[in-house]
Amino acid sequence: MKSVVSWQSGWPHFDVPDYVPMGVPGAGVLVPKNSRDAIGGVARYLRQRTAPGEPIFVYPTLPMFYYLADRPNPTRFGHVYPGAATPDEQLEMIATLETSHVRYVVWDQYWVNDWGDAGRYLLNKALTDYLLRTFHTETMVGPFHILARSE
Repeated sequence: MKSVVSWQSGWPHFDVPDYVPMGVPGAGVLVPKNSRDAIGGVARYLRQRTAPGEPIFVYPTLPMFYYLADRPNPTRFGHVYPGAATPDEQLEMIATLETSHVRYVVWDQYWVNDWGDAGRYLLNKALTDYLLRTFHTETMVGPFHILARSE
């Protein structure tokens, strides 16, 4: 782990990351370059490949992508943490994803792995299984998988 402060020749040296504009409309903030590349990259990818107003789905968390990509979430769930949705609500989400013809899903593998390793992913088993059966990885942007609906 890198410290923000290091010592060089007996003097403190501040190792602050370079901040750059996010580069996404509506997000006039400065972020570390790796955040711009990953988070901004996902938003730009979705804006280029979807039409305005076309729904996307972000799983299991990070609803900021709906705002940054300026694309709606067809479900009422912005976060699908383990236990956040009952089995019936998961079936409702699946039906909504089908009827709204969602073509792209942003898959955050970090949280899927974290919850899966603890066995808690099973609480979202129906939804996770549906997404894995229905979508495939089209590309990765930083740590995020962009899943596209399989034909």
